[in-house]
Amino acid sequence: NEKYPEAEAAYEKAIALAAPGSKSVADYHAELALALAQQGKDEAGMAECDKVTQLDATQGSRCYFNQGAVLTNQGHLDAANAAFDKSIAAAPTRAAAYYQKGVNLLSKATLGSDNKMVPAPGTVEALSKYLELAPDGKYAQSAKSLLASIGAKVEASYGKQKKSEK
Repeated sequence: NEKYPEAEAAYEKAIALAAPGSKSVADYHAELALALAQQGKDEAGMAECDKVTQLDATQGSRCYFNQGAVLTNQGHLDAANAAFDKSIAAAPTRAAAYYQKGVNLLSKATLGSDNKMVPAPGTVEALSKYLELAPDGKYAQSAKSLLASIGAKVEASYGKQKKSEK
């Protein structure tokens, strides 16, 4: 889209004009990160998310997550998963980042000598962590189906309180 360079310039100007310590600065950096990512400027976009994270970790996690989504849509799955990892590091309970990472890792699955799917390292863990954090979440059924399709054990206890031993 030809509007992204205009958006990039506008957010850079807004950042320059914002009062130091203004709550809006993190928002401007996050929006600039998206404008950069949409133009294929992945490293610059991630650097903006780094700035957002320094100002507000939760918002930084959302910025990295959005970068990961854009990169996934562009077919840059390794870079997307690096963004999802940063999103998780900034906010370890951001369930959707685990799910999206797991889905991206599925593209790296291989076939074993027995013609069964061998998921890439981290796939089962990412999808399982999503279910642990969001057992009734938007992607819960999909995560369970994906785990079952790759032969991973789907825990029946997701979302249930564990009983303490007496």
